[in-house]
Amino acid sequence: TSADDTNASKEQWGGIVFNTASYISDITIEKASTAITNNALLIARGLDISNTTKAIQANSTLKLYESRIENVDTAIARSDSVHLHIENSILKNGIKGVDSYNKRIGTIEIVKSELSNFSDKAVDLVYGDFVTLKVANTLFRDNDYAIYGYASKIYYDTYCTIDHSTFDSNNRAVHNNDSHRTWTVKNSLFTNNNEAVLGVDSRSNNVYYANNSWEYSGGSEYITSDPYVDRFIGDLHVKSGHIAKTAASDGGEVGVYGGSDPATLDWIVYSDPGITPEDKRTRFGAIASNEYWDGNNTLTGDITIPKGKILKLDPSTRLLFPTGNKLIVKGELLLLGSEGSEIILDSTSANPTSSSWDGLKIRSVGGEYKYIIVKHAANGIDTTGSSGVTLSHIKVIDANNTAITATNGCIVEDSSLWGTLDEGGDSIGIKITGDATIRRNFIVNQKRAISIEGLYNPSIDINHNILAGNDIGIYVYGRTDYEPKVNIRYNTIDDSQTYALDFNGSLNGSSVRYNILTNTGNTAIYARNNYDTSTNAFFGNGSDYTGGIAPASTALYPDINGSDPSYVSTGGVIDPESMGYGIYGNTINDYKTQNTLYDTYTPYSSKMGAYNLVAYVDTNLTMYRGDVQRALAQTYVTNGMSFGGTIKTALPNMDITLDTTNLDSTGSTTNVTKKGYEQSYTITIKSANTVADGNHTINIAVVDQNDATIANNIDYGI
Repeated sequence: TSADDTNASKEQWGGIVFNTASYISDITIEKASTAITNNALLIARGLDISNTTKAIQANSTLKLYESRIENVDTAIARSDSVHLHIENSILKNGIKGVDSYNKRIGTIEIVKSELSNFSDKAVDLVYGDFVTLKVANTLFRDNDYAIYGYASKIYYDTYCTIDHSTFDSNNRAVHNNDSHRTWTVKNSLFTNNNEAVLGVDSRSNNVYYANNSWEYSGGSEYITSDPYVDRFIGDLHVKSGHIAKTAASDGGEVGVYGGSDPATLDWIVYSDPGITPEDKRTRFGAIASNEYWDGNNTLTGDITIPKGKILKLDPSTRLLFPTGNKLIVKGELLLLGSEGSEIILDSTSANPTSSSWDGLKIRSVGGEYKYIIVKHAANGIDTTGSSGVTLSHIKVIDANNTAITATNGCIVEDSSLWGTLDEGGDSIGIKITGDATIRRNFIVNQKRAISIEGLYNPSIDINHNILAGNDIGIYVYGRTDYEPKVNIRYNTIDDSQTYALDFNGSLNGSSVRYNILTNTGNTAIYARNNYDTSTNAFFGNGSDYTGGIAPASTALYPDINGSDPSYVSTGGVIDPESMGYGIYGNTINDYKTQNTLYDTYTPYSSKMGAYNLVAYVDTNLTMYRGDVQRALAQTYVTNGMSFGGTIKTALPNMDITLDTTNLDSTGSTTNVTKKGYEQSYTITIKSANTVADGNHTINIAVVDQNDATIANNIDYGI
């Protein structure tokens, strides 16, 4: 080290130069311009190098074991034709990790190591002609580029093999910009990166989660849920039961802890840091490291969770925001709330209004947000810039502009939204700006309960919701060049002041079926053109249809018109503070129908409206539709039965009709044993025979009596 302990400069002395083959161990070096320069073979073990400009300049073969290099500008730089071997070592906190920029020929091997927190590149292979990189059981996290290759100067190949490694929270994980390359990535785990894998020749047995782009599914690769035991404390083992536990080519775990010689990686040390002390909590700006909050937290400005960072909130934690400020999630917001112990986001104002602060902005990929109460925000929860987010058991109360903005595959379910219509406001319950699924929600007191406009051909599914006491239930705007494809099925829309459904413009391909539309002040369905509206129920509206759309007139299942659904109870005073979650949590206004006409009227012998039979079914469905879907990799569902998965029916016996024009007519009857008693299902496939596309069979085998799992999946043989 330097003789001057008071000088913090990284360049106070010249370091050590090895001109002959050497072995060194257990040396600590700091404050050198270049800590080690080896001009001959160097084998080093147990080095601890920090606070230097360059840790190692490798001009000859370097073999580095069980060493730590941190807080340096460059960890290791190599010259042409040099071989590097790095094993069981940590390189972190600098500009570049392994710098092979413009260096030709040679091999770089990185095994059972970690490279993290490099602001430029953890491994730089730019202009690396005839360089071979081999990476195994290595962790890359919080780098700008983890591994980067760029076009060769004289167009010779670079070679790269990455096996059983984990890439977490990098800007770009594996990025090769060279058309002259041979790169293979396999058995690896990519999570929370901006870009996962780009420009490689071969990928196999990789698992992806919450990357913004360049992730893959199909074959041996999977896009999945959070795979880690506990990323907050740094435990990156794959949790039991996750697909990543068995997705490797050898049937074992992918990522840094997998492989035929699993890495123990003792240098990855993690422990639960516990609750962050109050004086250490970030009150405004971006959090610099993971934090864990409880109790009441008064913020002084915008709070940002950067990508790769986690803010963990204990049950009943409150975050209070000044006027106009917001919480921005680019990393992970880990919520531990539950019913009765929700996370509360509110204003610091003693007399808050419906726009006292801005709201929660989710800008991350994936993630489930449950048991949050957002109050007095201009925009409650906005998912613009995110993808694949699920909002479940949410309450948004008194949002002046929009309670929830849903886009890019967002799911909003089992939630309750209270607006500002009674205050003369123009609040929107759910504003849909991209593909979205909206189900089992209770939306009240809004100018528009659900609003869809200006979208180009999105896929939107709105099912099993109760929309009550709004000015307009669902508003959809479409043009001939921007036609939303909206499925609106099994909803109950009551007491709308103007319209239950307001459809403005072209909506070809949309479908409105099996909804109950009651007590609308003006018109239940106001539409400017025709579309699929067969089989809806109307009662007590100013008028049922206006604006150029004709009532449904199918002979078998026409509209129900004028028959009172006889709701269990409506008109009760709803207290937004004690409002329950979704259609099952708000019993003051119970919209279950008591008129038996509504119970068996649909083609699938099930209820009309929000309490259709399928809404009761407790099963994990890939995608819900009112009719059976025939798309690849979707779950086949009708009347509460899931084909190809777990049967969890609500009734002991049901007749199931699959009604499609794309199948030949055939039929099948089978007895299914479940938990000790027999259930009989008559399955009928009805068809107009418009497509003769082969033989269609249904094969259901005996069901295990304990967990009711089908032994043989249905095969449609299409």
